Amino acid sequence: NGHEILLQIPMEPFDYPSVNPGRGTLLADAEPQQNLEELRRSMGRLTNYSGVVNYMGARFTSETAAFQPIIREISARGLLFVDDGTSARSQTVSLSESVKGAYAMGDLVIDDVQDKEAILKKLEQLEASARASGRDMASVLAELTRQRSHRRASGLAPAGSAVDRLESGESGSD
Repeated sequence: NGHEILLQIPMEPFDYPSVNPGRGTLLADAEPQQNLEELRRSMGRLTNYSGVVNYMGARFTSETAAFQPIIREISARGLLFVDDGTSARSQTVSLSESVKGAYAMGDLVIDDVQDKEAILKKLEQLEASARASGRDMASVLAELTRQRSHRRASGLAPAGSAVDRLESGESGSD
């Protein structure tokens, strides 16, 4: 039915530990092996997912030494990495390209404000941007599933479809 499962992995934000993503958080100052063990533990709890998406992680995804082994592991497993696009400092693009890994970047957070009208407005913004660029990725925290009755929500495509288009060079944006 066009659905994909993405495994959300908690990663260290800049204001950690006052903002704590939870148990199993990948930390920028941890030894790479420790982060890989946490990643593998999380990945071992679920099956049939097509990729991994960060939960928080602005600091972690900006630290090349910490993030590179994680991207390498995800890529070696043939999985997609989806960056929610909330951090301008993220090294997702350069690290994923260095290992020829599949990745996608979120362009917009749809439900950061938990209000039906605000969500519908973001969906309209996403639709307009997608029409202009030929593709767009949105990060949906949770609320969108309650808004599925909206006709535009039914036109959303799985994250993997954006990656396939990016890899084949069909995207209208650079």
